[in-house]
Amino acid sequence: MAKYEMREMPDLLGNGKQVLYPRLIINRQVSSDEICRRMAQGSTFNEGEIKGIIGMLAQELARQMGNGNTVKLEGIGTFRPRLGLVKQAERETTEKDSERRNARSIQVNGINFKPEAELVGRTHEACHLERMSKTGRLHPSPFTAEERLQQAQDYLETNPFLTGSDYAMLTGLNRSSASAELRKWAAMADSGIGTAGCGTHKVYIKK
Repeated sequence: MAKYEMREMPDLLGNGKQVLYPRLIINRQVSSDEICRRMAQGSTFNEGEIKGIIGMLAQELARQMGNGNTVKLEGIGTFRPRLGLVKQAERETTEKDSERRNARSIQVNGINFKPEAELVGRTHEACHLERMSKTGRLHPSPFTAEERLQQAQDYLETNPFLTGSDYAMLTGLNRSSASAELRKWAAMADSGIGTAGCGTHKVYIKK
């Protein structure tokens, strides 16, 4: 049985009201050993064989993405490598005398994952929800606004762009508050933060 709470968050319409959104309560992290053990119970493979297959899959994922490919696993999702600058490397600009970044100053710094609709649907079917009696309260970020701005600026020194989710993880803000604050930073002329893209593809970049 999975449990959820109604979490207090600012209204996405920006009207200053607090509204409630459902949030899943995570019980624990399941290890690969437990996954292999459970899979072995319902198949002709033993636990060691399944562990070996998972290890081989991880190696092949890395090999394919390292060769510039995305990897789609049917029923699971698509993996796509993400690039960023190595620490302390300066960003290349379009100016004529700007130093060009070579391969040594660029690294794979993350992997994006987009789940298949089938995986989302199966998860929904397996999820039997029970509501917690309490309401989750909105917790403020442990950092000041100035510290959060510095975190965003530091992040953009080594990464090509910053998303609302990235900023939420950095600062401890909830997703809607993080997006609202990023918009505020981007509107400030001296923040060093600009925007690229639009709608759901909008990201924040160094300016």
